[in-house]
This record gives sequence, structure tokens and C-alpha cells, in this order.
Amino acid sequence: MFGGACAARLAPVVDAIGSDETAALFREAVRAVLRDAPGEVRSGLVDRLARMPEMGAEHSGVLEYWPKPAVVMVTVVLQSGTSDDPGDIGRRACAISLELLESVDTAFLAPDDRFRFIEFDHVHTPGAQQRAEMETQIRTIALLRMASDPTDAGRQLEGLSAPRVQELAAVMPDFVRAESSATNN
Repeated sequence: MFGGACAARLAPVVDAIGSDETAALFREAVRAVLRDAPGEVRSGLVDRLARMPEMGAEHSGVLEYWPKPAVVMVTVVLQSGTSDDPGDIGRRACAISLELLESVDTAFLAPDDRFRFIEFDHVHTPGAQQRAEMETQIRTIALLRMASDPTDAGRQLEGLSAPRVQELAAVMPDFVRAESSATNN
């Protein structure tokens, strides 16, 4: 559930950059996780997601790459029922979402400031999107600790994630412009 909620909050990235088919399938996969769909439904979604065109993007130097981490995340979460370490799935989802949102925040920095993030002696200060995701992840964990019914928890997580989805959707046009100009230079 935690990984599904993390993935749900990345939907604006997939919506803004991914194909319409990928965006629709991504949302279907997130719903399957948050509604605790049976294994055969999850398996079918994993197979279909693997064939999406964004999965072929190899590096962040191309705009089409950016939906890939979110699609990979929801694919891993869909397979969590077969994992020997479900906690690892949550940690991976957390890391992927924070890393992707760090890239969103970095896109809004001046070009000279972008490279400070990769200097070994620089202490990273999370940007607005990454900080908001960290706070939402903390609230997600608290909600899941108190939940007794998975279906109800999924609905509550959708409600908890909705404001973050709107916040990220609001900055996506600027992110797409920034990344488009960066990849064209």
C-alpha cells in the first residue's frame, strides 16, 4: 500500500510526459495496488506495463525518460505479493519517488546550481517537491499503522495523496519546459 501511494503521487509526471496509453495504464495499476487487486490482475498489468514505450528510455538526458521511474515503481509494487521482503518494496518506492522529485526540484535551479547536487562535499537540501513528499510519506506510514482494512486504507491513501498530486501537476508544465530546453542544448 505504501508503494502504491508513492506511485499515485507521481501520476502527474506520467500524465505530463508519458503516452496517453501509459498514463491510463499507470493509473489502472495504482488503483489495483490501492484496492488490493488479486494476483492475476496485478500480473497482467505488469506484463502490459513492460511493453510501454517509455520503458525503452535509457537515461535522463531525454524527456521521455521521466515517466519510467514511476512506471518501474508501480511495476515493482504490483509484484510485492511475491516478494520475500515486502519492506524492501516500500523502501524502494520511497527512494524512487524522492529521487524523481529531487530531479523535479533540480530542474528549477539555475544551471550552475544544478551541478552542486553531484559534488561530493555538498550536503543536499531537499527542494519543495521532495520536502512535501517526505512529509506525505510520514503521514502515509501513520495512516497505514492505524488501518485495519486494506480497502479502506487504500481509499484513505488516495485522499491523503490527492493534494500532493495537484501540487505536482501544477509544476509539471514548467518541469517539461525546463527539461526540454536542457535536453535540446
